[in-house]
Amino acid sequence: EQFRRLLARASSREITLSWATISLKDRRERFPSPVLLDIYRTSTGNATAKFEDMDEVAKENFVDRQPLSLWEWWLYRRFDLHPSDLRDAILAAYPGLATGAEAEAARDSDAITPWDGKIAAGAAALDPRLNGAPYSASGLETMASCPYRYFLGRILRVHPLEELEFDPDTWLNALDFGTMIHEVLEATMNEICEAGRKTSLAFLPRMKEIAATYLESWRANVPPPSETAFERQRDLLLDSCEIFLRTEERECGEVTPKFFELPFDDFRLPLGRGKSVTLRGFIDRVDYDEARDEWHVWDYKSGSTYQFERGGRLQCGTKIQHAIYARAVEEKTGGRVTKSGYYFPTPQGAGARITRECTNQELSHALNLLFDTVAEGYYPHCGAGACTWCDFTEICGDAKKAAQRTERKIEANGSDPAVEAWLDLQEVK
Repeated sequence: EQFRRLLARASSREITLSWATISLKDRRERFPSPVLLDIYRTSTGNATAKFEDMDEVAKENFVDRQPLSLWEWWLYRRFDLHPSDLRDAILAAYPGLATGAEAEAARDSDAITPWDGKIAAGAAALDPRLNGAPYSASGLETMASCPYRYFLGRILRVHPLEELEFDPDTWLNALDFGTMIHEVLEATMNEICEAGRKTSLAFLPRMKEIAATYLESWRANVPPPSETAFERQRDLLLDSCEIFLRTEERECGEVTPKFFELPFDDFRLPLGRGKSVTLRGFIDRVDYDEARDEWHVWDYKSGSTYQFERGGRLQCGTKIQHAIYARAVEEKTGGRVTKSGYYFPTPQGAGARITRECTNQELSHALNLLFDTVAEGYYPHCGAGACTWCDFTEICGDAKKAAQRTERKIEANGSDPAVEAWLDLQEVK
């Protein structure tokens, strides 16, 4: 209010108010204060004006009016007293930029183009039911969660540059820590089973010794940035050991753990109409219930249960590991799998076991819809929510914008067979 009164005292003068539109430190956009917005509303008579409406006001740039070098002269020509459209000249001089501009224009159109993950390689090469290539359950889940990510990584074989980031508070990333937990659990269960013992909390001291061995091995290969970072993940691993044994003692009294990291290769999963897909992989854990003559299949997860709390059997094809593993175990053992799901033996998961069931018809339906999509050569971008942990965010740019583009293209090409299959897959629960 004091500022407004100050301006009123100088109402006969022309006054320029300014603000920085970008932070030079981190290149983030900045906005004017509410005071300037209020003055803008008063001066324009637009009482409902918003910050974005202030883009209409005159802008100044950090361009020297007396250029001393060639690039300063170009900036002067482009942005200052002589604004001109240099696009054609720049694109002619830099073919890479021209290709990028072509790609952006294609992505911004309603057509589904090669820059949107649409290729013409033919179903014989792309359709997993026809090409004979082996697939993993995790690979198919990636294909279903974001086909465009699968397209970049598995079809174009794009490999993101590895960036070494120093974080004094973090030792192992989530993937490496998960691998270490898997190693400790496998070694623990192998030792218990070889001794003919039942899993119980009494084994905790020995399990901690096993964990310490793997901790030192990982430490030798991946030196921690600080002792605090090492101790934090060491404590997390040791807590996971106790949670695991407590859960085993409570849940596994009537079953016998049989297989750990069980491999399967060239497993052909029938999909109906004489078609099938070849699968391979490793199953973390297989238990046998002798009294009921049935098998239980588990996949260890070192994170939280968040992604699995929505329920559903297959979640649009993004959670199919349990179904594939169950059928692979049935083929290898000739028995019947009655439980298949995910096991969370860490503090984040609190030892939870989440089972999922689906019929052969439901699994085949989901996979056929997914394969019908990619068989047409279309690998659509997913919703923005799946971009959080993606390695290709720099390629896609703004996740929200990329998702909106895909939604618009799908809406404009609803009769395309690939689009129809993809939309039907989104209805699979």
